[in-house]
Amino acid sequence: MAMLEFFRKYQRYFFVFISIVIIASFSFFGTLSTFSNDEKKEDRVVAHAVDGTPLMLTEIQALCRFISTDREDALGFGLVPNLCNDGVVRYDLLRTGLADLLAAAYFETIKKDIEARLDRARRFRPYAHSAVPLLSAEAVWDRFLPAMKRELASLKQESEAGLSTFSHLSRLYQQQSYLNAETLKKILFFQHQHLGLQIDPGLQHSDLSLFGFHTLADWFGHDFLTIASEFILNAAAVAEKKGYDVTLEEAKGDLLVQFQTSLQKLRSDSGQPEIPFSQHLRSLGFDEKHAAEVWRKVLLFRRYFQGVSQTAFVDRLPFKDFALYARETATLSVYQWPPALRLNKIEDLIQFQLYLSAVAPPCEDPLDLPIHFYSPEAVEEDYPELVQSSYLSKVKEIALQQIALRAQIKEVWDWQLEEKNWDALKAAFPFLSQGCSREEKFQSLEKLSPPQRLQVDSYARLRLMDQHPEWTEEAMASAASQERTISISKASCSLPRIEKPWRLRGLLQRVAEGDEQAKQELLAYTDDEKTLYRFEEVENHRSPHILTFNDARVQGLLARLADRSLSAIYAKIRAKHPSKFQSEEGSWKPFSEVKMEVARVVYPDVFRAIEALEKRSWTDDLYAQCRLLPATQMAYEDLRNNPDASSWLAKEKTEVLEDQFKLERNEQPIQRTSQEEWMKEKAFFMNPNEWSPIRVPPNGELSFFYLIDKKPCANPVLDQISFGKELIAADAQLYLAEKLLESIFQNRSIILPQEGDR
Repeated sequence: MAMLEFFRKYQRYFFVFISIVIIASFSFFGTLSTFSNDEKKEDRVVAHAVDGTPLMLTEIQALCRFISTDREDALGFGLVPNLCNDGVVRYDLLRTGLADLLAAAYFETIKKDIEARLDRARRFRPYAHSAVPLLSAEAVWDRFLPAMKRELASLKQESEAGLSTFSHLSRLYQQQSYLNAETLKKILFFQHQHLGLQIDPGLQHSDLSLFGFHTLADWFGHDFLTIASEFILNAAAVAEKKGYDVTLEEAKGDLLVQFQTSLQKLRSDSGQPEIPFSQHLRSLGFDEKHAAEVWRKVLLFRRYFQGVSQTAFVDRLPFKDFALYARETATLSVYQWPPALRLNKIEDLIQFQLYLSAVAPPCEDPLDLPIHFYSPEAVEEDYPELVQSSYLSKVKEIALQQIALRAQIKEVWDWQLEEKNWDALKAAFPFLSQGCSREEKFQSLEKLSPPQRLQVDSYARLRLMDQHPEWTEEAMASAASQERTISISKASCSLPRIEKPWRLRGLLQRVAEGDEQAKQELLAYTDDEKTLYRFEEVENHRSPHILTFNDARVQGLLARLADRSLSAIYAKIRAKHPSKFQSEEGSWKPFSEVKMEVARVVYPDVFRAIEALEKRSWTDDLYAQCRLLPATQMAYEDLRNNPDASSWLAKEKTEVLEDQFKLERNEQPIQRTSQEEWMKEKAFFMNPNEWSPIRVPPNGELSFFYLIDKKPCANPVLDQISFGKELIAADAQLYLAEKLLESIFQNRSIILPQEGDR
């Protein structure tokens, strides 16, 4: 812990020192590369631009190298970001949609690269803590950048590589710059500390970059980068032909401006040391003249496309009507189920049905929601995990092995070689030889493999620790104390490494009631003989209660209970259904393969009732998405008659189990330009005081709304003109790119260097 505190305290200085070393090393090798490049290299014509000028191999390679990184890429992982590049590909191609046109035109060329990246995305597993699943990269994205999580899920659902795959990668590349790997790691470190957990060793050295990609070539492949570079060079050639002019001095001046802007941002973000302009260029493999020549082409490309967009004109008179139409506001009262009840996968349905059968008697209609529940005592008999108590306590936690490290090597050896202790060691570790004399015992220990010796030494250290209770007291005195809410049942506990939760719950309850003996036991409590806890100032926060469906899911209890319950039933019923559960060889299929079929046998009424809702082709996930449709329809009819019907609307801060199965109502204004497509499609064709139909989307968010009113736009027209001009400018750029691509195709002005070799 002291070592971790030392690193935390001086982490800023370590970062500055490491940055200096990295930049110095790259500067050296970059300089060496530049000197090497001064030697004459064989050059050749790869293609001819649309104006007939030759596109040289070294020219294309230099531009590829210069734009492969930009100022928003993170320093590290062997990567030096180009501080002179303000994001040519990121902003001028990807964000404007020009990259999508290039991908569509040359998709067959880049298809293999996109397929490889789709395969990488499918196999990608973002960081998640092994003991606390909610402490994960996905949870951080869900809170701070939900669009990125949705985009990642959409990418993984792609059945094969296509243009949509490229578009998903493009959006993810842009989104990840808002929450880069270094920021993500800092957030996870903070969450570890907030929860009182030791920093996960696997997190400290992990690369949290999305898919492990760092450069544009990582994200889209070298071929796409080459195509983008040749497109820029073609556009620059056309720009010069049309009279656009950029001098080398002007290009160098712009590079300096970009570099100073990037350096200022680095200094403010992380205390980055000063780096000379020329030295940074050398680290990238360029001298000032060469970099200016490359950047001059980029500026010509930009002026050509920006010149077209800046000529876009919008008259304010007709735009008034457009603004009134586009910014019309509808105020809705939206009804939907709580997030926990938005079932979208078959696993959600199985867990939901297990929860209902555990906490409530069956309803007459298998799709009804319960209004009566079992007592906590009755639920605890079969599902003890679902009945928890809560206690407030100041908690200290320390690993026993950490305390035992106080034992000196000589003490450990002396203890091991004593006759009485040797017998105990042989009983615990049969691989030790008999050994009579002290020398024989010593030789027996010396012959052990490193893992065996570690086991024996750890055992001896723990026994020595038992002889020195003052070690434990001193370690506990120096350990940090944290006030925590402990949720505990007979079978589970929110604290890690508690193997006998029923024992700990009994002690906590006795302490809360004033039992002094139990209070002493909790000053040094361990279940696994590896971790020692100290509980002080224990208070009873909440008496035994049945967990809500949401709480049970968040704690991961329902997933374990569902597997445990269904696998036990599978062992009993499979003999009655051999056609379903036997393989061709005659052996029983593993439970993981037949989980869905077992659920159908256990909950047949539920599946039949869902299928009776309408005739359609039912998929596994569709069952889950329609599970609450009958309840939604009943609520819809009741609320149309009485919008304040308390039987269907949830109350705030309630602990009544029935209220978890009630709808949330939220007032929400939307405009025609809002993202809620289904709402605006309905709302602006309805009259006030009308109800929308029920929506059943693939994500399980069943909902409907009541239209309160509609109001015209009151925004300044000039703001709308600016918005409209941006849209027209973007369309103008895309039109220009399409025309340029037609000329490029006709003249074969984009050819990959490797194609030219064939």
